[in-house]
Amino acid sequence: MLSSCSHFVDNRKSSGQGFWEKLESDDFSAPTGRHAGGFINVDNKLYLIGGRGMKPLDIYDIEHNIWIEKSPPPIEIHHFQPVVKDHLIYILGAMAGPYPYEKPIEHIIIYDTVKDEWLRGADIPEHRRRGSTGSVIVNDYIYMFCGIKNGHIGDHKNWTDRYDIKNNQWVELADAPRARDHFQAEQIGNKIYLVGGRTTKGMENAFKNTVKEMDVFDLNNNTWKTIENSISTQRAGAAVSKFKHYIIVAGGESFYQSKAHNEVEILNTRDLTWSSIEALPIGRHGTGMSNVNGHLYISTGGTHQGGGPELGDLYTINLTSLDFEE
Repeated sequence: MLSSCSHFVDNRKSSGQGFWEKLESDDFSAPTGRHAGGFINVDNKLYLIGGRGMKPLDIYDIEHNIWIEKSPPPIEIHHFQPVVKDHLIYILGAMAGPYPYEKPIEHIIIYDTVKDEWLRGADIPEHRRRGSTGSVIVNDYIYMFCGIKNGHIGDHKNWTDRYDIKNNQWVELADAPRARDHFQAEQIGNKIYLVGGRTTKGMENAFKNTVKEMDVFDLNNNTWKTIENSISTQRAGAAVSKFKHYIIVAGGESFYQSKAHNEVEILNTRDLTWSSIEALPIGRHGTGMSNVNGHLYISTGGTHQGGGPELGDLYTINLTSLDFEE
């Protein structure tokens, strides 16, 4: 199995066998470069959504190895973590506008992947609106965590909100142990893990104040606990996904270096130990990551603190070829 605090080394050198592989499409199509957008799987198609500025919706068709451009979002959307229910992608806790005075978007935005149609969802309660949140969907509930109310300037929140899709109702749940923004959340079993991030203070230094602790929300009893064995590489804007009972954290940005991080670190949620696999060939922040049948995909993102150059690429790694315990 992957050992604690170690770097996992796979001796197989062939493409896709435990090493990151750059994917080139069969028809020379490619995604539009962006950062601070979302990247999510729906029915084995990968949806690249939003980012700073008005960006198109790009879809990677895994089966046919091509990129397809669909209807763009109705407004600028950035700094969010999309979630999916059936064929609908939900975007909440997003921001719009230029740095550092971005404004939280007041309502949920929904994309219908079957109809290629954008819909206006429910309003977010005015007193709970913020951006750069982490989001997870569990059954018919969307959980929205933490975030920042005032662009990249301040007013960080440790809030937890739950939205009932069927009944169109918002409920305020227990506050997290600490505030954070520029992070992503992931669910394993009955727990949701908040990974990385920072408390952004753009007028001082936006890249400082990274959060080392991982806070874990228990869905069964509405309580929180903090993992003492924190992530070894502190960073914000990292991409997060899961595989079996592991949480995978890739890329990000920090005060410690001007280039985006390329580290890929993995939390075993059973024994709460960290390990690592091969680093990303190109560091990046401000994007998402999707696990599709044991193959991990990551696309686009910014290569340096705060933004560009923006990448327009796609990489994958075959997680099933690595020694993950069952």
